[in-house]
Amino acid sequence: MTEAVRRGSTLLNPNMNRRATDPENPETGRRITMTPRLATSMKAVMGTIRAHLGDTSSEAAATPSGRPKFDDLSQCDVSDADEDKLWQIEAKRLFDTVEDMSTELTFKSYGVFSQPDGTSLYYDELAELAEQILVNLHICRFDNELALLCSASGLVEMDAMGTSELIIKNRLLDNPKPSIGDGNHAALTKRYFATVDYITAVAARLAVSAVDDEMWQRRTLASLAKCSAKLKMVFSRGPREYVSRSIRSKQVLETEKQRKATEQRLRDMFDTSKAHAEKDMAERARDRGDGNVWDNMPAYPGQSGIDDSWYAKELDALLVKREDNSPPADLYLSHTAWGFRFASSTLLKMVYPLVPSTRPASQSGTDRFDLSTTTYQAGTSDNQFPIYMHQDRNGELHGSNQQEFIKHAYLGFSLVKQAIRGIRKGQKDDGQSFHSGTVITLQMQHISGDVEEKRDVVEPPKSLGLSSLADIIAVMIPLLCTSPDVIWSLQSFLKGFGEQFSIDAGDLAPRTPDFTAMASLRTRAFQAVSPTYLPGADFRQLSRSMLIHSGRQVSHPKIPTDTGAWDKVSSHQIKQVVDEIHQRQQRLAQDGRDWDIEETTVGVNCVRYVYTVLALAGLLVAGGLTAAFTIGDRLEGVDPFGIATFSWVLAAFLILIAKSVRVTEWPWRSFLQGRVTCRSLSELRAVTGANEQDLILYLLTNEQENVLVTRGPYNRLFTRKGDSGFSIDVKPEVRTLVAAGIILVKVALRNGSPALVCFDLRRVGEGRDTSIFIKHDGRAARENSSYICRYPPRPGDRIQDVLLDRVPVQLWWVGILGIYNAADTKVR
Repeated sequence: MTEAVRRGSTLLNPNMNRRATDPENPETGRRITMTPRLATSMKAVMGTIRAHLGDTSSEAAATPSGRPKFDDLSQCDVSDADEDKLWQIEAKRLFDTVEDMSTELTFKSYGVFSQPDGTSLYYDELAELAEQILVNLHICRFDNELALLCSASGLVEMDAMGTSELIIKNRLLDNPKPSIGDGNHAALTKRYFATVDYITAVAARLAVSAVDDEMWQRRTLASLAKCSAKLKMVFSRGPREYVSRSIRSKQVLETEKQRKATEQRLRDMFDTSKAHAEKDMAERARDRGDGNVWDNMPAYPGQSGIDDSWYAKELDALLVKREDNSPPADLYLSHTAWGFRFASSTLLKMVYPLVPSTRPASQSGTDRFDLSTTTYQAGTSDNQFPIYMHQDRNGELHGSNQQEFIKHAYLGFSLVKQAIRGIRKGQKDDGQSFHSGTVITLQMQHISGDVEEKRDVVEPPKSLGLSSLADIIAVMIPLLCTSPDVIWSLQSFLKGFGEQFSIDAGDLAPRTPDFTAMASLRTRAFQAVSPTYLPGADFRQLSRSMLIHSGRQVSHPKIPTDTGAWDKVSSHQIKQVVDEIHQRQQRLAQDGRDWDIEETTVGVNCVRYVYTVLALAGLLVAGGLTAAFTIGDRLEGVDPFGIATFSWVLAAFLILIAKSVRVTEWPWRSFLQGRVTCRSLSELRAVTGANEQDLILYLLTNEQENVLVTRGPYNRLFTRKGDSGFSIDVKPEVRTLVAAGIILVKVALRNGSPALVCFDLRRVGEGRDTSIFIKHDGRAARENSSYICRYPPRPGDRIQDVLLDRVPVQLWWVGILGIYNAADTKVR
């Protein structure tokens, strides 16, 4: 058994001959200095693994041995010596994986994964394999919580323990299913071991790249190593037999606890000793005056003539003197519980999506999905913020604008990039040409503050056809690290780690660059059945929506509105368009700094315009006067000063026209000061000459940084509204809303008709972080300030605008069709 586990534990061994240098971005040719640093050592990891022996080299407090052992392999009939060897093997494998974080991720399958003609059998096999790993993970979690229950019941997560018990009893005892595989136990064991090795290796890289704290890295690597060994031993010994033992152990423990509790109650009833009487008196004292406790405490100090010292007397009455010679508190239990929960929670979140959903709203078939994650930069050039969107295997959506959340998603994108590098290297070495029907697409760009680097985000995504189930697993597991469940789990444990060891949150914050990215794993079967591929469909899945094309989110005459047409535009043309857009937005941002934004108006400096008009008027007057004096009496019957009068009238008319052509009202005082007051968006456009959609984007993005109050007719998506505010009299386009962080999702209502639901991910206030989760069976409610379009425009409709309105009470839908992708459609 030991040799089998030893062979299965060496399936992943990245190249360790390379130095840990900063990788080069192949798209830009620049060096990226964000390579994570390994801060711990193999010796420290093994010290944490052996902490149950009382090894003081790895733990802060010196405590006695005999502690409970978590992820215990002795329950699988493994000796202590073999158990320690297995832990060393797993720890060494994971340590090798994270020692050089710049190397590619490689999934060593050793040819044991089948290569059928088509993807359906691929994902059927993957689903069965994932289900087995899930069950065994629940076994590990149940056993660990059970061991904790024996030693410190107050630390037990009863909900997690109960869930795991229910799942393993239902899967293995009450409704047993046949074992996976084709009967070839050796091949089945290799497939299982290879998958466990790769999942734990990806989890190890994710944990180490999250923060370069030595204690964090040591504890996460130790917990993953022990969990990996336990997963393999449970599978080797047979989960059904193992679960029966664990369930019986829990029943024995519960019976013993009930017996002890009953005995304690009986002793309390008949114990009349002095010590017990003092304890009982302290808990139930009712002597009024100087010993009155909780039931008779006054509402506040000073009531009924009792001062603050009264509370000290109450505290003394509650304290019972006792001799306690117990050693200092042993933190081993709480620290180790954190470790095994990190391993089980992270791995569960990574494995769950490998099993397809059976809900009616999801796509039928294990091979019909488009698993995608994207981040894009919303806002204006001077006020940008990232937006995260994820589409899971079932087509449900999650969005967020939380800064740390998005930075943690960067870790997953980096893992996908490393996995693709490993696949490309393997395909090149093996000369593989078979295509499974599954394609991985990745686009990842780093962004800095200057325009030159922002141009790189228009590079088209690069796709790679996958040739085997091993390749699919190799990219699917890292891609799941960009999912919200995995990121939330990581953030939760980082927060708990910081609280447990009093580490400042800033020291645990991710150190990642600003970036845009898109990663998608799409199957040919999904493409064949998805309605997003129908001709004329105005909605798309995330990986084909305008969210992944930064240029399409801004109005420009050279930008095609159709996704297919956009994909056919050359990179050179796209760069030219995006450069023009960036320059246009930068000019607007620079001009906007000089605007005087009040509650109902926007004041714009136009000194050059006013001086030009006055100069022209002055020239007319001067010309008239010059003509009058020059002509004099040379022309009979002509009053020379009539010409001067006419020039004065013409100059006055010119000034009046210049004052009225751009704005409705322009007081003389403001005019002479070279400042115009705009009361509507159309006036602001006329005065500044800026693109009207750029102005809407600017006002939406910077709404919370000024006091501007807006009024209709098209101000529904603005936060502050009033009857006498600044008029939004230009309709925004759908792509302008996307650029501002407002996304329209097309859903199917219960009656089968479509509708559009508006989700706002703008950062409309300092510290305002927003997350949305759009399920197939979701709803929009009036109390959430949701906007909907009950009747989206259809081809042939006279009015092709999206009419947004507040949700009447509630709006329920039964399925998500996709992200609304009619880029140039007007919204009102």
